[in-house]
Amino acid sequence: MAEREALRRGVLALAARLAEAALDTEPDVVEHVPGSAPVAGLDLPRVVAVTNLQTQGAFKDVFVYGRSFRSSLPTFVDPGDLDDGAVVSGQFGHPGLKNPTYLHQNNPVVEALRARHGRDLMLAGVVLAPEPTDQAGKELISAHVARLCVTAGVHAAVLTKEGGGNADADVALKMDALEDVGITAVGLFGEMAGIDGTAPPIVVPPERATAMISTGNYDAPLRLPAVARALGGARFALLDVAATEALDVPTAVVYCSLSPLGWGHLTCREAA
Repeated sequence: MAEREALRRGVLALAARLAEAALDTEPDVVEHVPGSAPVAGLDLPRVVAVTNLQTQGAFKDVFVYGRSFRSSLPTFVDPGDLDDGAVVSGQFGHPGLKNPTYLHQNNPVVEALRARHGRDLMLAGVVLAPEPTDQAGKELISAHVARLCVTAGVHAAVLTKEGGGNADADVALKMDALEDVGITAVGLFGEMAGIDGTAPPIVVPPERATAMISTGNYDAPLRLPAVARALGGARFALLDVAATEALDVPTAVVYCSLSPLGWGHLTCREAA
């Protein structure tokens, strides 16, 4: 417990120091974020983002308002709460399938729904849900999400996950539970389909819901060219080779490469 707490406090302290460096700097861009209040006079479908947070043990945990979300029930929050940093990542697994704090603050699904708010839909809010490790827990949380959405008068939901095959069940069960109460459900999945893409891509698929979007194949091979300089360490531990060498790796090892939140392009560039 002490080791985990020290690690997380250290990372948060570093993040705070980095943020403080920008306090007195003129921003490159100023973004005006619209609210999610209903637009009077418009009869549009109410849509929510259902965001599953990986809560599967000591080093796979996420914090909401400063507390572990592991034993919580699904919670409705305003999209603005995400902007304010209500969700903080505290998990250290699956580089390609994790959702860091930055992506929770800049949730791509929420941003896409915001852009359409008042035009062809109403962004009705965000449902945060834990990802239990046992079947009974997954079924309870899924049923509770469906109840919350019915109570809020929701017509459709976009669901995202965090983590590997275990988390497929969390999305699939929620999609079926929502469809059962008449709410259209769309799920985003990072696949684990084998090197050639012919293996079963989802560990637990939905049985009744049918709208699914792939964010990529976890096992797809990548060839990373040699580089003159590597940051973060001299050796690449997975292959036990120099970090500057050409590397043959699965997509899974690239940070956020299969973002289940639907993140798009990740790039690096030389410092100015």
